[in-house]
Amino acid sequence: MRTGITYLLALFIATPYAYAIYETPISTDGCRIEPYALGMDMTVLDSLQSVCKKQGYWIVPLIETEYDHVTLDDFVWHLTYSTGIFGIASHGSSAGPAVEVFAEEAQRDSAYDYYLAHGYDSFEIYKSDAATPQGRMYHIGAMSLLISRCFESNESIVYNATCHSHDYWAAWDGAREVIGYSGSPTFGQMRGDAEFFWSRLNGYEGKASRYVDGALGGLLLSHWGNGNTVLSPTVDEFYPPKDTIVGSTGIDGWIRFDTGMDTNINPEQILKADDTVFSLEDINWGTDGDYDIINFHIKAVGPGPGYLSVDAYSAISQGGIPLDGNRNPPGTDGVGPNGDDYGIRYDSDIAARYGSMWAYRDGSDVKVGWHVEAEVGTWGYEVQGFEGGTWHKLAQLKKGEAVVPSLYEITVPGGYSLYRVVEIEATGARLPAMPIEVLMEEPPIAKVAKKILPGYYQNLRLKPRQPAQCRQSRRLTRSTHVPDWIFYGPDSLIAACMPAVGYLESQGLEVDTIYATSSYH
Repeated sequence: MRTGITYLLALFIATPYAYAIYETPISTDGCRIEPYALGMDMTVLDSLQSVCKKQGYWIVPLIETEYDHVTLDDFVWHLTYSTGIFGIASHGSSAGPAVEVFAEEAQRDSAYDYYLAHGYDSFEIYKSDAATPQGRMYHIGAMSLLISRCFESNESIVYNATCHSHDYWAAWDGAREVIGYSGSPTFGQMRGDAEFFWSRLNGYEGKASRYVDGALGGLLLSHWGNGNTVLSPTVDEFYPPKDTIVGSTGIDGWIRFDTGMDTNINPEQILKADDTVFSLEDINWGTDGDYDIINFHIKAVGPGPGYLSVDAYSAISQGGIPLDGNRNPPGTDGVGPNGDDYGIRYDSDIAARYGSMWAYRDGSDVKVGWHVEAEVGTWGYEVQGFEGGTWHKLAQLKKGEAVVPSLYEITVPGGYSLYRVVEIEATGARLPAMPIEVLMEEPPIAKVAKKILPGYYQNLRLKPRQPAQCRQSRRLTRSTHVPDWIFYGPDSLIAACMPAVGYLESQGLEVDTIYATSSYH
């Protein structure tokens, strides 16, 4: 291998275009072999090791140090182990990579003779040498015939950072991708290329370069293979968009993956939601062209916001690789480490959905009606009339929750210029609807609603208030009306009751406080 810098044009045999669907290896096992790391005072594939570990792969490092010696048998064992990631960085030639290195020629020759006597032949291994910063070193190399006889692929990515490694790409039979060099770059150039390539596969430059062809752009590496391999699947697109307000009637949605997924897994295990905020229905696998998607219907059942989550440990590729989500690191999308959920934030709107509303005369009274398409989190309703610049409470209904249509009509006193309905939610929030003008007769919309939804029609009449039968006294004759609540007692008791008084008045109730003192009782 030459140590001078040689600039080469990138050679791509696979067609470089954006694929509709990606694939992964089918094994999370891998190895990294660097027989010349000690002689070159440099490791080349640190980025392969760190990125693949973040993406959920288990990479065995075989690196020559003062304490560890990489052997030909080590190399062959990993060839036959069916790894998903196979990386080697070494000297080499068109004959094959250097795999076992010795400081002395005699040691190399002795080992070479031993291998020939114990199962290898001269068509599988060769011996050579190379200049290093620590002096000339001697190695035994693996020829393409040995590689082709021993290599077992698990839809593997093979990263062969050795000189002229592209000359024997066909030896890696069955690999999805084979990356190497057509010429003789330096170890420094190899290391730089590896850092760019593996960081791109990890998503550091976005989803557009997470696949092999995209990661190779602008590098001196040569390539043979499919070009559409990724380290892990991720979410490609989804609907509805994040921060959408989801109501009680719900929205149809879908999650689309960029990688072929294992659709034998129950999608209800994959797609989950904050169950205090949303419920999910009709969860099923589908397709969108070449993409695998999960369809669903999401609806609000409580106050938001909340998250819809794609579970990383259940959403796996056809190769068995877990999802790469967007929560770790926070806010990322398609960036390692692998194995974190994909989360989409939605807000909820659990206010009643009014289909129509009306008010019309009924003798001296008024009938106020409203059609509700769905109710979630609704405690009840209050009907109010507008007079003298103020909204007055006329009636209050309490009801249970129901995600079904409801139809209400209630008779209340006439004489008000406008009427309105106020929804009271279980949280205590009061949500007034638009004011309604009073018509002289029942409008067509009311007749139609009652005809279409007879089973949901509730015709309610406000019970007349009975006059209070109280003994006359100076205290009680001060007022001509009967309040909803009366608090009676000494100053200390009334003062202690003031929080309750304030709450009742905030609910539209009339409250009287009567102080029993020595001068007025």
